Amino acid sequence: MKRHLRLAALAAAALCLFSTGCSEMTRRTVQQTAALEYRFYPVTDRLGAEPSDPMLLDRLSTSYDNMLAVRQEQFRSALMADLTEPLNLMPEDPVLPVSRFCPTAAVLMNSEAPAVNRNPVLVMRQVIAGLGETKVTEGETLRSEEKLPRAANPEGDYLSPARFITECLRKYYRDMSFQIGYSENEDLYYAYIFDACDPICVMSVYFRFGKDNRLEAVGFDSLIYDAYELTLATGGDFVPLKLDGDPAQLPPFRALREMALAMVGAKQTDLGGEATLARRDGSIVPLAVMVQQCRHETERQYYYAGEQRDDARLLAVRMMDWFIWEEREAAGTEPTA
Repeated sequence: MKRHLRLAALAAAALCLFSTGCSEMTRRTVQQTAALEYRFYPVTDRLGAEPSDPMLLDRLSTSYDNMLAVRQEQFRSALMADLTEPLNLMPEDPVLPVSRFCPTAAVLMNSEAPAVNRNPVLVMRQVIAGLGETKVTEGETLRSEEKLPRAANPEGDYLSPARFITECLRKYYRDMSFQIGYSENEDLYYAYIFDACDPICVMSVYFRFGKDNRLEAVGFDSLIYDAYELTLATGGDFVPLKLDGDPAQLPPFRALREMALAMVGAKQTDLGGEATLARRDGSIVPLAVMVQQCRHETERQYYYAGEQRDDARLLAVRMMDWFIWEEREAAGTEPTA
């Protein structure tokens, strides 16, 4: 809230300059400076610098243009293919879009660029690895597993898996149109998502259905990247990626986790009445007597800038999560013959 108020004040100040009595040359110079101050305020604020420092603003503007050209070439090389799938773009902050001070966001939000033929998280890893002279190291992979109770037992008719996935994403993530892809080799439906928030989130969300059209698993392959990448090019004043607490608690991942816990186990059905589960021996067990839960498997990798671990500065985090539907019979319950 405070940042938005500050940005609004800077925007108002820049607008007021149009009505001053300065000479044309002075007015143009002041207007340009005010526009840069408003545009790069989030970066100067992170650096703890004066937002009106003309030398810093010039360096940021030049660095942005240079880095933008590099990013465009990196993505052009990484995404070159005949067949592409669209990237689902989340709307940016209307007060100050991240793409105005983050070259990577600018490339991905460009309407001509967001067509990818493979996991965009892998593309981002390739981009991070090519950050020029900055040495990027990948930290140790951390794995964990837990059992989680399911949040709901949804029922209903769905015209297709893609329609089902779209309804899930619209309900729990954002109410908008989504482009859904399908991999025959892996038998997975997927949605590629780019959320230009602070920090940036690049995600591949996977959906696996069983033979009975039940949603058996939801997976997220996600990379959280520092939107303040311009701090890499300001004379060594790089500021590490700021994460307040567990990165899984960021809004995009909270929404996807809620979706997984609610929707995993849902079954496409065209029959009314009580949902049932067929045993291998042919007997039928009502789902009401089953204890349903999710197995949550997660891996994390941390990316650092700097060769020395003691001097390492957090640059990005990759999270790989799977929510897998499980069931077992409740204790003391007799199955229906």
